Amino acid sequence: MTEHEPHAQIQEAIDRLLERDAVLLINDTAERAITARLACYIQDQFPDWDVDCEYNRDFDGIKRLKEICNPSKHRDGSSVYPDIIIHRRMSADNFVVIEIKKTTNTESDECDMKKLEAFRYELGYQHGLFIRFRVGVDEVGIENQEWVF
Repeated sequence: MTEHEPHAQIQEAIDRLLERDAVLLINDTAERAITARLACYIQDQFPDWDVDCEYNRDFDGIKRLKEICNPSKHRDGSSVYPDIIIHRRMSADNFVVIEIKKTTNTESDECDMKKLEAFRYELGYQHGLFIRFRVGVDEVGIENQEWVF
């Protein structure tokens, strides 16, 4: 496992979530509860990085993207709240951004994929990951998982 290729470490965190906290998915718990638990397991894999949920800051300003679905009319772009990020606070060290959806959410994956591309292009994240968790059934797991490079 290398820090430059986070795939194995994040997969380990996902596996731990599915093993230890499947009840969150079976019961179709709120997305924030699922992302918070996953972020804890990701933090274990990346002890030298900050792992945050819905972190809306870019240094001391609001984190914004210009090229996303449903942009605001703000001249600097729409404010964004990524589900999970691996970064170093108050720096330009933006390592991984993760967007999560549940199968009970009927929104298309397309907007999240565009948002991940914008995070990489506009804010310099090295990796983006989209995960759609299968929830509300006994056989929980991953419905879709896509990396953005």
